[in-house]
Amino acid sequence: MKLIRLFLAKENIFFILISTDYVFDGRNPPYKEDATPNPLQSYGKSKYEAELVTQKASKSIFNRTSNEKQ
Repeated sequence: MKLIRLFLAKENIFFILISTDYVFDGRNPPYKEDATPNPLQSYGKSKYEAELVTQKASKSIFNRTSNEKQ
């Protein structure tokens, strides 16, 4: 992911990441934007790692999707 971040910066590309509520452990839904992620399996962990890299990129944003009804 670091190489992707460096490439985006070098090429001046705006990056959009679609993430998921699998970055959480499922114990206290619905989750707010400032909730602390706690992924339990590899899919959620990879999404959370991608979010961390995206946050470091200068021109980027991420959005978490969910099936949780509020």
